[in-house]
This record gives sequence, C-alpha cells and structure tokens, in this order.
Amino acid sequence: MSVHSQVLFNYKCLETELGQESVQMIARLFLEDTGNMVAKMKQAVKDKDAETVRFTVHMLKGCCRSIVALSVEEYCEALEDAACTGDWTSIAVGVNQLGPLYQQLREEVMDYIKGEN
Repeated sequence: MSVHSQVLFNYKCLETELGQESVQMIARLFLEDTGNMVAKMKQAVKDKDAETVRFTVHMLKGCCRSIVALSVEEYCEALEDAACTGDWTSIAVGVNQLGPLYQQLREEVMDYIKGEN
C-alpha cells in the first residue's frame, strides 16, 4: 500500500469535464464528507473493529473517486481488502499511513478551493 504520486488531487481532469464551479462544489463536499473518516478508522483499529474500518475506508474510497484522487483511491482499496480479510497487521499499518496521505490530499483540495493551485 504505497503511493508514488506527488499530486493527489487531479482537479484539471474534473474541470475539463465539469467546469470550475462544479469542481469547487465537489471539492467542498469532499472536505465535509471525509473530515472525520481517518479518526474513525484509527478508533476502529483500537477497538479491533474491522467492519468499521472496512465500511469507512470504502466510503473514503468513493469520495476519492469523486475528485479523481486515484492514487489515494487505490490505497483505500488495498486497505479495504485488508479489512475484509481481517489482516490486522496490514490494517493497523495501512490506517497509520493513510493519515498523512489523507492530510496531504486534504491540503491540496483546500488550496484548490482557495485558488492556490
């Protein structure tokens, strides 16, 4: 579960298809919808609740797909697979690595909304 891409939010692709105004709206919704997902997964790891990890990472994966954050989406898919199989080593490592990755994506989305892209 590693991500090699420098840029995680592919807003240019979205703008080509949807226009800047729609992408701004989708970006804001992404931030609203995903704000507590990583914290929820970290708590689920502490609670040994693989189903909550699986469900939450599945939701995050879909949100990432909606903003064409494909490398993060792929990471989430691998983490979801680990949660489905109950591989606690991969789940714990994956959730810990997802935190900074999600934060980087979140910052890119916020910069886009502010017009700092």
